[in-house]
Amino acid sequence: MLTMILGAVMLSTLGATPPEWSVTTGHQYAMVVYATVVDATGYPMTNAGSLLSANEYGTITGVTPVSEGPKGAIYQLKVSSDRWESDLNYSFYDGKSDQVLQIGSGPAFESGSTVGSIVEPVILSIGRAK
Repeated sequence: MLTMILGAVMLSTLGATPPEWSVTTGHQYAMVVYATVVDATGYPMTNAGSLLSANEYGTITGVTPVSEGPKGAIYQLKVSSDRWESDLNYSFYDGKSDQVLQIGSGPAFESGSTVGSIVEPVILSIGRAK
């Protein structure tokens, strides 16, 4: 919670406006993705105010800010769905550049699964700007 508040304060200082990503609730199934988001050179994207989101067929199904893990910054994303399995698309809001960026590819939704771990997160790579 403190990370989200500090991120909002930093964004207001920078003049950045994060996207209005709201998650639909009440889904039957869930999974967790532990991720590190990197740019095209492999550099971790951990700027204050940054957000990682997942969407299923155009509907936001999970959003999270960056947080501290035991080995550094990490995104701990809870994703929900009414389908047992489904394709997901991932987007990244960079709090520093105030841009929404596409993730190249990422894990599909599989109910009850955990992708990556808090000490060995999956790596999601930034694609091009939206």
